[in-house]
Amino acid sequence: MKDESLKARAEDLFVVHQLKGREVCTRLGISERTFYNWKKEGEWEFDAFVTLRAGQPVFFDPNSEDKPETGDLFVDTELNGIKVKSVLQIYKEAAFARTPAEWADMAGLAEKDIAELREFSKQELGLETLEPWDVGFASEKLLQARYAFSEQEVKRYFTEDKVLGGLFHVVETLFGVRLKPDTAPVWHEDVRFFRIESPDGALIGQFYIDLYARETKRGGAWMDEAITRRRVSKGDGIQKPVAYLNCNFSRPVGGKPATFSHDDVITLFHETGHGLHHLLTQVDELGVSGIHGVEWDAVERPSQFMENYCWEWSVVQQMTAHVDTGEPLPRELFDKMLSAKNFQSGMQTVRQLEFSLFDLLLHSDFDPAGKVSVLDLLATVRREVAVIVPPEWHRFPNSFSHIFAGGYGAGYFSYKWAEVLSADCYATFEEVGNPFDPATGQRFLKEIIAAGGARPALENFRAFRGRDPQVDALLRHSGMIPA
Repeated sequence: MKDESLKARAEDLFVVHQLKGREVCTRLGISERTFYNWKKEGEWEFDAFVTLRAGQPVFFDPNSEDKPETGDLFVDTELNGIKVKSVLQIYKEAAFARTPAEWADMAGLAEKDIAELREFSKQELGLETLEPWDVGFASEKLLQARYAFSEQEVKRYFTEDKVLGGLFHVVETLFGVRLKPDTAPVWHEDVRFFRIESPDGALIGQFYIDLYARETKRGGAWMDEAITRRRVSKGDGIQKPVAYLNCNFSRPVGGKPATFSHDDVITLFHETGHGLHHLLTQVDELGVSGIHGVEWDAVERPSQFMENYCWEWSVVQQMTAHVDTGEPLPRELFDKMLSAKNFQSGMQTVRQLEFSLFDLLLHSDFDPAGKVSVLDLLATVRREVAVIVPPEWHRFPNSFSHIFAGGYGAGYFSYKWAEVLSADCYATFEEVGNPFDPATGQRFLKEIIAAGGARPALENFRAFRGRDPQVDALLRHSGMIPA
């Protein structure tokens, strides 16, 4: 092997194999910029295959006889008498379950979800056969019957000023900073501008918030950078970061404040997490400052971490006030929301794994000129993990824009893996019994938020958590194992 340092990176490598003269490198857990990306000229020169034997990475000379066969993707095989896991099995375990038994348990939860839905559809909706196109309708009916609350009812409690005040309180308490209104030129009268200061009043960063939908505005919600922290020659030598937080919420009507759904509130906390990752960095090198240089499957960690506070009663209680009466959200209604939070979590999880496995296999060894078509590949994955199988005429891959036009090619798994990371980080606060524990908050700020891309995300996680990531917290938060 030309580059011996590659072996040092092999601690969590699990499969490398050639694809039309290019090489793809995937890692168990956290990637180096999504599987080191595709090999580019002059970058990441590999001359070895690697697979798992007995849980350990093993290298192979691609010119030797002793290497994995590309046709053996979906079955366990042997190399010189040593059993080697199939790529599909490795991906399944890497994606979530650590053992075949754990995979079976998780699949069992999804089977339980779909069985309940079929029974409800038959008894209450008169559907003898639950077809794939009925699932959304039937699920909504079951949700309403089981938890009996209206999203519109909840929305009337989340008024704009209370939500922003609650969000700012979480940020200030957790990270020991101060958020204040500020002034700057804006592109629309709806836009507001704020500054983040240290306790002694020093400027840390600034951000725009553009909350309401407009005809000419891009849809969805996102955070973007306007200015990134870096070292410069002028002033104090540090360029302060500036970010945009954009949403498409309903604007105020009838002289009353804007009201947000709970999903809107989660979205706002999520995008704020991205913003904090950019704004609170302490790295002065532009290429790895803030969100720069952060691996694709770790960049969602701060954003998903912030979502947890939308489910803390102490936070929700303080950031709600009914639009008409001013009363906070009743605890009884919050408990119903909490109960509904993990509705069909088993089905939702295996669906995400279906997408992730399909994406990984499509980008790792699929041959467009081979005997296996894209739809054949998808069908293979679905036989392994799916509990809802669309009809044969369905063409899901044609609309899977995440991996063709959304930057998630060979990286769709990062959605679920980021949930593992963020849940495990939040569990640290749960273990000390305080979601706002000052010492833990400062450690999270230092090791995760402020570190940017200056070191691998897995090292950031270990520095904060003291160990490698574990899936238990996400399973618990999802209601898949006892709390």
